[in-house]
Amino acid sequence: MIIDKKDRKKIEKAFFNYNALKFVEDNLLEDTAFIGTTSNYNKMPGVANFGNAKESQFIKYVDKSTADKWVMVVDKTINKFLETGKDTLIKMKYFNMDSETKICRKLYINRCALYDWLNDILVYAAFQAIKQNLIHIE
Repeated sequence: MIIDKKDRKKIEKAFFNYNALKFVEDNLLEDTAFIGTTSNYNKMPGVANFGNAKESQFIKYVDKSTADKWVMVVDKTINKFLETGKDTLIKMKYFNMDSETKICRKLYINRCALYDWLNDILVYAAFQAIKQNLIHIE
């Protein structure tokens, strides 16, 4: 299955913003997006951080039902690849935002294997997103 660029970006946004999506359920995140504290949502109350405009923009356009579905897609994908090394790849790439070099070194794989694994992860996530009517592939 080939995922087009637009759908791939949607899926990767869900992985990169997983913690924010989980937080949308409380509607508190939507309020904090407007005051610029979204990058410190796990440290609230605290000093406001005004440097994360992309996260704030993403949150403003995601409604609760869509957020719940994207969280389910990410959760199912992580559970599918538990204890295969690919779960570590998901955490390192999307949650910790580690570099390719660091990921390859930690997992003892080369760049080709890294991209093969990422493709496996994104294809599985795409199938889950299709089931949730989040993306449509023709």
